[in-house]
Amino acid sequence: MSISIAGAAPIGSNTYIIRTSYIVNGGSGQLPLEVFSHNLHLVPSLPGFQERVSAKLYVDSREVNFSIGIDEEGNEYPFVSLSYAGRLNITLVQRVVVYPASSRGFFKTADNLPWPLRPEDELPRNSFWRCNGTKINLPYLENVSKTLSMQSASPIEYAEKIVSWLKNRGVKYENSFGGVVCPSRFLEQASGACGDYASFIAALFKIRGVKSYVFYALVYDAKALVTSNSTNYSFVTRGAYPHMFTVIDIDGKRVPIDATANTGDPIKGASAVALDNVVILYKVMNRDPNDYLILYAPNNDAKVSLIVEIIQANTPTPMLDTEILLGLLAIALVLISKRWDTVEED
Repeated sequence: MSISIAGAAPIGSNTYIIRTSYIVNGGSGQLPLEVFSHNLHLVPSLPGFQERVSAKLYVDSREVNFSIGIDEEGNEYPFVSLSYAGRLNITLVQRVVVYPASSRGFFKTADNLPWPLRPEDELPRNSFWRCNGTKINLPYLENVSKTLSMQSASPIEYAEKIVSWLKNRGVKYENSFGGVVCPSRFLEQASGACGDYASFIAALFKIRGVKSYVFYALVYDAKALVTSNSTNYSFVTRGAYPHMFTVIDIDGKRVPIDATANTGDPIKGASAVALDNVVILYKVMNRDPNDYLILYAPNNDAKVSLIVEIIQANTPTPMLDTEILLGLLAIALVLISKRWDTVEED
């Protein structure tokens, strides 16, 4: 099936068309489920942040019906059973409305958010979250988490101390599109990209029993072009930069923590709070984040490309604050009143 949902959006919302094309050349066989569940994500509708208005799936330029699958992290994806011989092009086209930053209610940034009364999360028991570096291991991270949390009266203060601690330790941002480094190795190498920072911060919250996860998003920029190529694989993102940030969830209150893309404050100035051009694609709670960054191929003979293109489908409407709206309404009432006075005099 194709999906279409109509709804009213706040003034100042942006509409984006996201086109994701999975192209395979060479070989033959059945397309594995991972192609859909890991490479073709349905943009989630997040109340008060963004709405997926429509989604259509095309196979070799022909629209096809599809079922919706949900992975263990809660992410949705389209699915249709397909086999091919030689070449195949699957394209997912989605229309998404993103609410303006001033109208969002999905995230909170309250300073008085309390620690949870009981543990609600734990560090996943897999090799990514519990990895050990050459010099830094999991017990070291647990000790860092304990020390910083004892100095923090709230989860918000804890988040701020983590970001400051990384900075004081000399950890530097380094732009990279080669995957996410596990928390211990990220700290050991003292540098990393947004996904490395986001996973590290999430890990320190999980150690403290606070529910946390990582959001993968696209930050729209019409001039953006990101490419990564190898012998049999090709990634292209046009019109946006990939980005990852941490989210903590306490009693249903979601707080973004963005150490690498913010307006000066990793929480109140986080990209998902301050910017109008962020589209969230999926979340990672317990899995290795790299599972979603791998390009899956149907067989060893295939050459695979994944092309993600995003365009803005509307001319942004300037936001009008309450005082301006009330002022315009007052002027309108005065004009209407004068018009009726003129009519009565005639």
